[in-house]
Amino acid sequence: MVFRISGWLITAVLTILTVVPPGMVRAATSTTNTKPAAKVDRAMLVNQSVRVVVLPPGRAVTVWFDFKNTGTATWTKNGSHPVGLNTDDPSRRRSKFATNTWRAFWRPNRIVEKNVKPGKVGRVRFAVRAPKKEGIFRERFALVRDQDTPIPGGQAEFVMVVGKTDDPGQVFQALPKERRLSFWVKPGERIFRSIEFRNVGYATWRNEGFGTVNLDRSTGNATAALSTGSAAALTLQATPLITKSAGRRESTTATLDAVAPNTAGVYTDAIALNGPFGVISGSTVPIEITVSEEPKPPLDSEPLIRVGVFAPAKKQNAVTKEYAAGVDVTANGDYEIRQADSNELLASRHDGQVTTVAYNYTQKTHLFSIDGTAVKVSAPIRLIPGSPDVIFEIKSSSLGTYNRFRGTLEIRYSSATGKTWIINELPTEQYLAGLGETGSSAPDEFVKTLVTAARTYALNKIFVGRKHASEYYHINSTTDQVYLGYNYELKAPNIAAAALATRGIIVTHTSMVTEKNKLGVIVAAYSSCTDGRTRSYYERWGGLPDDFPYLVSVPDPNGICTNTRWLQGLDGNHMVGLSATGALRTIVKDGLTFDAMLRYYYSGVTILRAYL
Repeated sequence: MVFRISGWLITAVLTILTVVPPGMVRAATSTTNTKPAAKVDRAMLVNQSVRVVVLPPGRAVTVWFDFKNTGTATWTKNGSHPVGLNTDDPSRRRSKFATNTWRAFWRPNRIVEKNVKPGKVGRVRFAVRAPKKEGIFRERFALVRDQDTPIPGGQAEFVMVVGKTDDPGQVFQALPKERRLSFWVKPGERIFRSIEFRNVGYATWRNEGFGTVNLDRSTGNATAALSTGSAAALTLQATPLITKSAGRRESTTATLDAVAPNTAGVYTDAIALNGPFGVISGSTVPIEITVSEEPKPPLDSEPLIRVGVFAPAKKQNAVTKEYAAGVDVTANGDYEIRQADSNELLASRHDGQVTTVAYNYTQKTHLFSIDGTAVKVSAPIRLIPGSPDVIFEIKSSSLGTYNRFRGTLEIRYSSATGKTWIINELPTEQYLAGLGETGSSAPDEFVKTLVTAARTYALNKIFVGRKHASEYYHINSTTDQVYLGYNYELKAPNIAAAALATRGIIVTHTSMVTEKNKLGVIVAAYSSCTDGRTRSYYERWGGLPDDFPYLVSVPDPNGICTNTRWLQGLDGNHMVGLSATGALRTIVKDGLTFDAMLRYYYSGVTILRAYL
């Protein structure tokens, strides 16, 4: 049987079955009487003055939100159905940020515009005041019509960080205990390492609730060793929270948990702490991972060396009559001024800005000066580069053209000697790149010989640390080994190349093994030339005949001095250990390698790689 359905009935059925969007009311539809659809409220947040407000306790600031009217109803500021902003989650909650300018403790304000038609943007502007309690706070709002009818899509929020500063850069800051991590692992091996960080900012780090801090990969590194999902990359097993909350100047730890690649090679990357607003300043730790079946070197990381660059002269101020010693310092990038003992941030400086650092002998205090304003500091002062590419320049005639340095600079008074030292702290290999013991035209194998001896001498001073302990550095830039810094690195790039080719390689002897010097790093003495044989340690400096069994006299026919005073052992040419002239001429004449030269001049030694 066939049924015929009239057109009006089909229209009515389709009208009933049509999906009605949320918030809209569809009028009954017929062929004879159609009512207009009801006006709909809907909004979308399109802009806001700030997402994070940083304020000292009790300070007020004006903020605003911009909402686009994406509905069909016009918003009005006044009248019987005004549109404004309420606190939310839950609605009409008393806000910690309310000021006496709010319309109520739960309503900051109404829209600024008299009316906002569909498709247009309206703004809600209001003041907020920081609570008296320091911490991190989040406030949520909702756009409403009348007193509390929410407008869909009208949600907004911002975070307030309350501390002793209004500088966002000082709110979240960290100081990792280890500035660099190195791992030597087998293919596929698990890496599990607890890493300590100190909170040197003003905001508390939390391990639960809002504002948590966790360990994660820092992006933008060379071989993406920690990137998840790569076939030849170290995979992070988790991004863990810090183990406990940490207030200002407190320390906490986070655990690196990862698996090494299955492919042998060297991988570089970095990890960092992530806070509520991204990576925490200063928390990035570079990582180098060597995947190999070979044994691991004895040291986990490259040591830092402290070099006494020079001691500026004590001068009297013509106006104050006070005595002080100091220098002007600038840099080619951002750097920080910090107190040495507590690592407290004292000031942040930028490219080209000059900072004067000094020790005032009259007032017995360290100080730094910016634009003529002096700040006294109760401890030595450190200038820390914002990145490894930042180079410091010391403005002093005492240094001549060799006045630029990598790493950190420190000014520190020594009560033992009465001198104020400018100390350069940097990784050992960067120190070697600025070594001024040879020139740019020397043969590569000779430069590797000299650089390895210099590295060995430096590490001995780092581990044993007796010679300059009272002046708070390991080695000076003149009488120990000539160190000229970054400008000489540019002038003689072959020295940096030799350091790279021999990275971490040192000379050791069993007689030197002690609790402090566990590797037995030797005193790698070297001088310019000899009279045909080297001298033993005992012959030159005394002590017991067997004290330094590796520093014995050996024939040096290729190392005879042409300088009469040096031939007589004067002007610091002690003739003990490596003979630079002898090694150079032997390498040129016989083609010997750097390790063969070292074994000849240092008797009975072992040459090994101490670190990667």
